[in-house]
Order: sequence, then C-alpha cells, then structure tokens
Amino acid sequence: MLLDLNFLGIDVLTFVTALFDGKKLGIPHSTGIYDGTWVDKLYRGIERNYSGDFDLVCLVDKEYDDIKEPVSQVPFLDMGRGWICIIEKFRPDLTRGKRFTLGLDTIIMSNIDDICSFGGPMGMISDTMDTGRVCNGITIADSKSCDYVWNIWTNRREWVYNTFTMFGDVPSEMLLLRDLFDQGGHCPRLDKIYPNKIFSYKMQFRHNPDLLETTSIVYFHGDPKPHQLENIKLLEHWV
Repeated sequence: MLLDLNFLGIDVLTFVTALFDGKKLGIPHSTGIYDGTWVDKLYRGIERNYSGDFDLVCLVDKEYDDIKEPVSQVPFLDMGRGWICIIEKFRPDLTRGKRFTLGLDTIIMSNIDDICSFGGPMGMISDTMDTGRVCNGITIADSKSCDYVWNIWTNRREWVYNTFTMFGDVPSEMLLLRDLFDQGGHCPRLDKIYPNKIFSYKMQFRHNPDLLETTSIVYFHGDPKPHQLENIKLLEHWV
C-alpha cells in the first residue's frame, strides 16, 4: 500500500515515472532498454539535486527486484493500448499533493528546487519538435488537475482512444493533455518560466554542449538514449 505523507500534513513532492516491458504494448523505443537500474539512477539524481522531502513512485507492469533505492512500485491498473498507459501517472491515488512526472530517460544534473517550486495547476514543457505546442516529457500538476485528467480518462475512454491518436491509430496521452490544458497555447511552459534549465538532448543539448553550464534537466525522446551516449560530462550525472 502506498503511504502518502501529504495526507498527514507533511509537505512531500511526489515524482512519478514508469517502467514496463514495451514488447507487451508494441512500443519499440521501450523494448529491451529499461530496467530497475534506470529507476535507481533517477532516484539518486533527484536525491542529489532536490533539497526537499520527496517520494519516487514508479508505475510497473510487474515487481522489479533490481530496484534497490526506496522507490514505491505501484502496479498499472490497465496497460491499455500503446503508450497511453502512462496517463496513469496522473492517478489520484498516487498522491494528493503536487506531483512531478518524468520519464526514466531523464538526467537530473543540478539543483531543481526552483523548478519544483512551480505552483500552478499544470505546467508542461515546449515541444521542441512541434513549434508552439507543449509536450509532457516533464509535467508538474496539482491534485485538481490530476483529478480532471483521471475523470476524463475514466469516463470518456473510448472518446480518448478515438480522438487523440498519432501515427494513424496509436492513442496518445500527450495529445489528450494538450487538449485539456493547452487550448490557445495557454499552458505554462516550465522551460520558459525557468529559462536555460530544461533541455531536450536530441533537439537542443547535443548540438550545444555549452548548455552544460546552466542545465538542470536533460530529457530524452526517441534516439539516442542515455546508455548510448559518449558525453562523459553528461554521464557523470547519470549514476
């Protein structure tokens, strides 16, 4: 059972990620890559660079014995179709406090206290591959926003499956979140509020290694992944 210290009046920031076998869902970029060591590296990256109390919750498709850090492993309720399963990062039962969602392919490089202080109902990041739009590589959401997402997902699931698709017929939680929170481009963008702190490796960081001086978070999407890098200075933070 997940113990949420926010219920006890203890101010704890909950980070939420996910680990699952992509073969089960037909997701090539999540197949044969991730294991519990990635979860441990993420936990240690947060621990080194966040000064507040925190929990790391990892949604899982099974129990992972190779997760050694004090991470809460929470089973998915429904793996669904494709990567839409990670909409469960917004499940209300994970925490009643503020949550910070991120992928396992994220490297925390320096202090993130300022980013974690974001107090709006929902913050996302700019989509570096779709100018003017947001993406959910990193989000910070309050409990009301999570309730809203979960209510839509629970009660209008077929509408989500039929409306928010990519690559033909693959349901996308990112497109759903855009529709719910970024109508008119009004969703706060964490990378703009905290400039020079959050970067895509693929589209920004690898083309400008000088960003190492200011970066707090590097997130990955597509190829390459952290284990494929030769950037020693970056990998020093992925341990």
